[in-house]
Amino acid sequence: MKYSAPRGTRDYLPPYSTAMREVVRRASEVLESYAFLPVDTPIFEASELFVRSIGEQTDIVSKEMYTFADRKGRQLTLRPEGTASVVRAYLENGLEQLGVERLYYVGPMFRYERPQAGRQRQFLQLGVEIFADPGPEVDAEVIQLLMAICQAVGLTGLTVQLNSLGCPACRAGYSDSVKAALASRISSLCPECVQRLEKNPLRVLDCKVERCTDAFSEVPSIQESLCGACREHFESVRSLLGRLDIPFTLDPRLVRGLDYYTRTAFEVQIPGATGAQNAVGGGGRYDLLVEQLGGKPTPAVGFAIGLERLLSLVQSQGVDILPPGGKLVYLAATSAEGRARALELASALRARRVACLIDRSRGANLGKQFKQAGRMGARAVAVLGDDEVEKRAVAVKDMVTREQVTVPMERAVEQILAVLARVETPAGKVERS
Repeated sequence: MKYSAPRGTRDYLPPYSTAMREVVRRASEVLESYAFLPVDTPIFEASELFVRSIGEQTDIVSKEMYTFADRKGRQLTLRPEGTASVVRAYLENGLEQLGVERLYYVGPMFRYERPQAGRQRQFLQLGVEIFADPGPEVDAEVIQLLMAICQAVGLTGLTVQLNSLGCPACRAGYSDSVKAALASRISSLCPECVQRLEKNPLRVLDCKVERCTDAFSEVPSIQESLCGACREHFESVRSLLGRLDIPFTLDPRLVRGLDYYTRTAFEVQIPGATGAQNAVGGGGRYDLLVEQLGGKPTPAVGFAIGLERLLSLVQSQGVDILPPGGKLVYLAATSAEGRARALELASALRARRVACLIDRSRGANLGKQFKQAGRMGARAVAVLGDDEVEKRAVAVKDMVTREQVTVPMERAVEQILAVLARVETPAGKVERS
């Protein structure tokens, strides 16, 4: 019997896995410059956590969650998104009392969707959450952060879609406006939107069915329903984005796919990206969620990025995301004693965090070993042939300059590090770094 990865999942193999790690590394550097701290939460949680936070009428809860009962009959769900879990951890562990307000996570999420480009049933998500700051400045800051992460991995042509969903008071009035505007178009809506219109009218604006989106032309902008406080907050966010030179477009139909959002909602996109997968990531405020999950009233804001989609967009723009190579050392040997000394040398180099690979061909001549070193992209080759073993020496060859120097075994690490310290200039010359 042949086994294969379940539908909607994939194996992360080199060079894709290397590229993904580089994406996470670059993003983490940016996050640390914004003073975020890492957090990891369990892959599964009590189902009620997601139902209560995300919203029972959302597609995620109604159609996409992987839910199961454990041996004691408790309903558990593989996490479909990260915010609810982080809020639960924030409350359960008393992070507010510890002064921890900026958190980020990277990990797998699970949604039962139709697999397509940039969307899998198990996917990696990076997200950030900021607690206890109600000001518009932090809204602008997280949008700037999302843009900075995208730019750090090489994306260009980014735009921000921006909207305000108001507070519960604003939304109540706007929900009535949506229902009134679509009352005469119910026959044009898909069956799911007919149900949403009764239970959660704003959810219809998240529908992507063409006949529904055509009907939305009758729906007024939510900006017309904002209360004074929400309008002032949104105007401040827009002003701050302008001062940060972040381009944005107002999108009154942007509601995101989760019920917990309030006030600011945003999405970073690459217009013209192949297919419908032009959204890089997005988020917004969720000022009521901490209280809904049992905490005291606590403002919060954050965003999430699907890393597979991010990497797909990076590759579609022709960006080489693979980390710079040229630091591998290949150790070539022609005898058992040579391989033993190669192992000793490799241990000394690895203690200096130098990547090493010892030839395992056992009998291949040095010419073939050098060819293999070239295929592996080695910058330096340390040769421990019969002559070198007899003289207790190592021949170190720079695979770029082709220069080869033989040194005593005791100086081999020093010589190899000198080769690795050289960098190639655009003109092809080699200089010391």
